[in-house]
Amino acid sequence: MAEITESRTLRVKDRIVTIADIRRLASVVTAKCEETRASGKDAHIKFSAICFDDSQFNSKDGELFSDQSVISTKRVSEIIINYSSYDANQDISIALSHGGGDYRNYVMISGADSTWVNGTLRTLEEIISSFKPQSRLFTEYKGIIEFVFALSIGSIYIYLLDLIPIAPLKGDPPEWAIKLASALKGFELLFYFLRYVLAYWVGIWPAYYLMAKLEKLWPSIELQIGPEHTFIEKRRRAWIVTALLVGVVPLLTSVVYDILKIASRSASS
Repeated sequence: MAEITESRTLRVKDRIVTIADIRRLASVVTAKCEETRASGKDAHIKFSAICFDDSQFNSKDGELFSDQSVISTKRVSEIIINYSSYDANQDISIALSHGGGDYRNYVMISGADSTWVNGTLRTLEEIISSFKPQSRLFTEYKGIIEFVFALSIGSIYIYLLDLIPIAPLKGDPPEWAIKLASALKGFELLFYFLRYVLAYWVGIWPAYYLMAKLEKLWPSIELQIGPEHTFIEKRRRAWIVTALLVGVVPLLTSVVYDILKIASRSASS
């Protein structure tokens, strides 16, 4: 009867990965390889690191992930760990790619021994679960944040337009303007509602652009391997403070001002 092989795959996402985290994964895979060799069976192991400058480093030793390794001076874009044993019918593949989607970040285990496959997967899964989680604020609340940014940016545009002096119209205003002013008279809340609707449509495209930039600062998998100054996303997150100031403060200020103005007029009337 032919031997049956079981395969299990774990997708990895929303994690910040350091070189110390990779060492922990490598130590588990190395231990599995040594166990197989100790039983008299052939086994092969390979560690790889691909960098943003297109250089690649391969080794059969986990020392590739030591703090003194050559990759400590590089900005790493991808880590690959492979173990295989034809004699034992066992395979382990680990791939972690900076910014990559689920299909590029995974742990895949296969073997004829179901206990070995599932036990190895659980061990690696526990290690990965302990990695620092990546913030998904801009994914989970994308619609709300995008709406606030659009409203705020549009409000700023309209406020700036209000500051531009416009020469008074010669003669009487158009009839439609008179009718519109008459219709809105006494419905100040409606006026401000229409104003903010206009602000939203004015600011929606800049808000899309801003959100796209911000989302890139929180990649699903962020490899923080290499010199500290090369962690671009980590450094640029300081921009979020400016983005929030642009997106939230003007809106809140404008809304509070409008509410107070309406309340004041209602109290005096």
